[in-house]
This record gives sequence, structure tokens and C-alpha cells, in this order.
Amino acid sequence: MDGKVVIVTGSASGIGRAAATLFVREGAKVVIADSNEEAARETAATLGPNARALRTDVSKDADVRALVAFTLDQFGRIDVLVNNAGFGFTGT
Repeated sequence: MDGKVVIVTGSASGIGRAAATLFVREGAKVVIADSNEEAARETAATLGPNARALRTDVSKDADVRALVAFTLDQFGRIDVLVNNAGFGFTGT
């Protein structure tokens, strides 16, 4: 993964954060894309200079387009996309 550029959605916590961590350890540059901006920034800061954070709601087309533009601006390309973001409903 050395030098590859990876977007991981839903990566501020849980499985997405673990995946992003592994990608960085293997030499990738990673964009932490999550609807929780504060947690995304904390995750990116923890992962170091090869990680960037962007608040992204994957259910909004404009946010997804902004994510692609941000990644291209920061790293020049996209090699891998991990679609990990999810949501749930509560109640009946």
C-alpha cells in the first residue's frame, strides 16, 4: 500500500478507524471521511501526517463530490475507496 491514496468512509471510529489505521501503517495516505467532524479530526491527528479528515455525509451528493475534490487536492489521486459508512434507525 506504500504511497497509495485511500478514502475510508465512516472511519472516525470502529471498523473504519481500524481499517484507516492499518492502511497508514502499510504506507498509504488516508482520508478520514466521517459525519462526525471532531472525531474525524482526532483520528487523523492520531494517525499522523499521512492522514487528513473531512466531514462527509455520504447520503448527500454534494458531500461526496467535495470528498473526491478534497482527496484529489490533498493527494493528487484516489487508488482505493472503502465504503464503510452506515446508519441506523431507532424506534418503530
